[in-house]
Formats: sequence, C-alpha cells, structure tokens
Amino acid sequence: ALKGRTVIIWPDNDKPGVEAAKRIGQRLEALEALVSIVDVVGLDFASGWDAADALAAGWTPEQAAGFVADRARSVASGTDWASPDLA
Repeated sequence: ALKGRTVIIWPDNDKPGVEAAKRIGQRLEALEALVSIVDVVGLDFASGWDAADALAAGWTPEQAAGFVADRARSVASGTDWASPDLA
C-alpha cells in the first residue's frame, strides 16, 4: 500500500525509537516508498517524546508541519540523512 508513496516517520526521542524508525524506513525504501525520518536526536525533549506529546502540549498543525519540514531527513540506506523535498 505504501509503494511509491511519501512516508514521514516521527520516532520517539530515544535510541530504540530512532533505530526502529531507521529499520522501518529502510524496509519501506525497499518497497519503493520515499521515506523521511524526523531527526529528534539531540533535541531538548524528554526521552520518548514524539508527535503525540507535541499534540498533547498543544502544538498546532502549523507548528508540527514546520517542525517536520525543519527536521525531516531522507532515508538513504547506508548513508547519512539528507534533506528531503517536502513540497
């Protein structure tokens, strides 16, 4: 169902969450999805913080979209993340 689709993964702000997002992203890329992961590494949020916590904190859809636009990185198997085209 995600073949050829654009997918953005917003992981939990912890090592297991980021590692899971990368694994899932690589699997989706193998299915020809265009995958980006929101880079939460090094941010000053609680461990485990994610999109649900942003919503609970009262973030507007515009704030969440801006955060994703600023922090999303394309999954490129075996390489560092590069900025995606979110147009």
